[in-house]
Amino acid sequence: MVAFAGSVDRPRTRVGDSVKVPLLFDADVHARFLLALPLLIVAELVVHQRMHLVAGTFVKRGLLTDEARARFDAAIAVAMRLRNSPTKQ
Repeated sequence: MVAFAGSVDRPRTRVGDSVKVPLLFDADVHARFLLALPLLIVAELVVHQRMHLVAGTFVKRGLLTDEARARFDAAIAVAMRLRNSPTKQ
């Protein structure tokens, strides 16, 4: 209701008329992108390293039966193939 009520008092304009700062000149967007992109790259490396440890823990602790171990290994292989696929990125 609040979002709807806020749009009632303003006259409707074309989308092009309501933009105050174009994306090309919006320094806030560029600053957030420059901060977020390196964080995402580092996070990918950290997750990659941690996933090996977590997957290994399932096997070491004996949490998987023989049947489940085969399915687990197949799921890991599919996940690694998808992760390393250039078309999926």
